[in-house]
Amino acid sequence: MKSSNLLTWLLWLALLLPGIPFANAADLSAHGFIVKLKATNAAIASTQKDPTGVPTLTAAQRQARALATVLRETGFRGQIDRPLGNGAQLIGTQSIYTAAQAKVEAQRLRSHPAVEYVVPNVLERRAGFSGTPNDSQYAQQWWLQNATSAGKSGYGLPGVSSAWVRSVGEPVSGASVVIAVLDSGLQRQGEMNSERMLAGYDFVKNSVRANDGNGRDNDSADPGDWVDANDLAAYSEIFGKDPKNPCNVEHSSWHGTTIAAILAAPSNNGQGVASVNWAGRVLPVRVAGKCGAEIADIVDGMLWAVGLRACAQADSSGVCQAYVPDNPSPARILNLSLGNNVSCDTADTDADAAATAKLYQETISVLKARGALLIAAAGNERVGAMRPASCPDVISVGALNRDGFKATYSNWGGKISLATVGGDIGGACGAVLGKDNLDDGGLVTIGNNGKTGPGDAALIGAMGSSFSAPIVAGVASLMLAVNPNLSFQELHDGLIKTTRPHILVPKLGDCAKGNEGRCQCTTSTCGAGILDAAQALTYAQSPMAWVKPIVSTPTLDNAAISACDVALHGAPPPEPAASSPTPSSSTGGGALDGIIVLLILTAAIGLVALSNRHKRC
Repeated sequence: MKSSNLLTWLLWLALLLPGIPFANAADLSAHGFIVKLKATNAAIASTQKDPTGVPTLTAAQRQARALATVLRETGFRGQIDRPLGNGAQLIGTQSIYTAAQAKVEAQRLRSHPAVEYVVPNVLERRAGFSGTPNDSQYAQQWWLQNATSAGKSGYGLPGVSSAWVRSVGEPVSGASVVIAVLDSGLQRQGEMNSERMLAGYDFVKNSVRANDGNGRDNDSADPGDWVDANDLAAYSEIFGKDPKNPCNVEHSSWHGTTIAAILAAPSNNGQGVASVNWAGRVLPVRVAGKCGAEIADIVDGMLWAVGLRACAQADSSGVCQAYVPDNPSPARILNLSLGNNVSCDTADTDADAAATAKLYQETISVLKARGALLIAAAGNERVGAMRPASCPDVISVGALNRDGFKATYSNWGGKISLATVGGDIGGACGAVLGKDNLDDGGLVTIGNNGKTGPGDAALIGAMGSSFSAPIVAGVASLMLAVNPNLSFQELHDGLIKTTRPHILVPKLGDCAKGNEGRCQCTTSTCGAGILDAAQALTYAQSPMAWVKPIVSTPTLDNAAISACDVALHGAPPPEPAASSPTPSSSTGGGALDGIIVLLILTAAIGLVALSNRHKRC
């Protein structure tokens, strides 16, 4: 085993041991504040009429003037930036507030009786990581196959190829279905240079984070989201404020491109890769740049994606003067693989978390009213589902291994809606045993080999709940392809009702605190069950007539679970993102036991250094 690989695993193990605190609302720095005033309050009433009692101002002007009054009366130093689509407004500040400063300033604003809520405009981070495959098995897209053709048990597979018979293979295809991908943008290269990849829009307002020379514009291309040492030094105000959510030096992820490829890369064309929806249209809504996405940009992007207006430029008082061009292709399916490990509970004891939950819930309610379903990645920190995946009316997607148990990294708990494959690359067991018996090689699809700026389109093995979510979103789009008249509730409930039972893996035990790694899913830890694409489409054809088939719950052959898996399933280190580990020649139990003990005993070395790091999902 290479010493560099061993060190990587030791550090990851230190990070992921149970009990290490993850970022919460109080840990994140703020890039301004999102403020919503109460519908009826003295500040607004005082500006509604002139001295003669005649209304003189528009509703937007009254709202802006009322908020200006609140800022003045609270002594808050900031400028109204622009209104958001739900009646809230973004207040910009000249500098980035630290987490402690943001908490004080948010409470200052909340103290005013006219304020309904205040949301610190923190960054939500992307939920996934991927690696370039270096094994011939990676050339096979096992995640699109049926269980009988994927090798081993394959029970975790959604059976997308069976669903194609009911969708792509019929005269009614998915061509009319638009899926919005709220992410880092899109690289239109190779197969992704397709007319089905729509124009979209770039909502990243901060020009440094946008990394394209400007702020918001009509170019949704992903220029790369790398962070280098120069970024950290030159823009410390933007990149260096969060001790538990830091920006680190990293290569570009091309995250949005990979998600778009899983969803709807051109298929059945004799080249490249296949996707879930052969004829679907992707609407790239760029909300994320270097180091993540601001909540205000995410909210604007969500509302614009379903056909509502978004402000492009506001005057000094916060009244919108120019709007983003209308979205000509509103989406009914939205994929979001960004978030933070913070609750989406409006009763959260942390005021910031509660306010952010209210903002997200209000926004999701608007989507629901327009029949649009948000499908979001649960996250990869082996804790509860991150926000906004954990919000009501969202399909929160956890990640499984090909064989149907929880993937090493996936978040879990009662807020997960359902689960499907997300890739589970070998890791420590692969390195110790020479080959991890449960390694599935990742979800083979399209990425990009550019480390900073765009390189060439490349075949990758993606891994993370980020990439589980678009599988579900793709299936949802196929449901709409066979029945465009599905209501929001039928679309939402159909995905959940049609799941298969979770597989039994007695040797790994139920997912629980202290056993958050590879573990046996239940309905209380990984959602209603495992995504079943064919049944979801059968339901979509006639929701009222659909009858759930009787499916026996299989048990995974214990022979498939190695000694290494059992020893480390409670807290195994995740796998390096760039490639799978170099195989080791060690095969004996003595060498295996020694490595396991070494991993556990030396985990404390990296614990102090890494306990404050919020891992990118």
